[in-house]
Amino acid sequence: MRRPVYNELPIRCKLEGRGRWTAAHELGHLVLHKSAVPLDRAPTRYSKMKELPAYASAEWQANAFAAAFLMPEALIRDFFEISEIMTFFAVSRSAAENRVKNLGLSEQRPVPPQVRAAISNLHNRTGTPKPAR
Repeated sequence: MRRPVYNELPIRCKLEGRGRWTAAHELGHLVLHKSAVPLDRAPTRYSKMKELPAYASAEWQANAFAAAFLMPEALIRDFFEISEIMTFFAVSRSAAENRVKNLGLSEQRPVPPQVRAAISNLHNRTGTPKPAR
């Protein structure tokens, strides 16, 4: 983890989408890349990392980890609207849209009543406006 990112995490992670994503992304690096050498200290042979296929990239892997960690597939499949995903999982619009796209969930799906009730309760507790229908 880069020192500036590490130092700013307590400030940036105030339950906002981007801060939560950054924390989950960096956690992904810690979990998935325990033996990795920080890029600023890596040998020059690692300078060709941009030539790797996406799935072999440490950044791609950390992003995939963050998406799965913050928006588990088993839960996200129950949602119908991006705004509901954003609210329920406290993620940014782009994170929610990318997760839905990457899971191939762009088609409309019914939302189970228990999920709708949980979202409604969350809106009531946090005072956030309910998404327009």
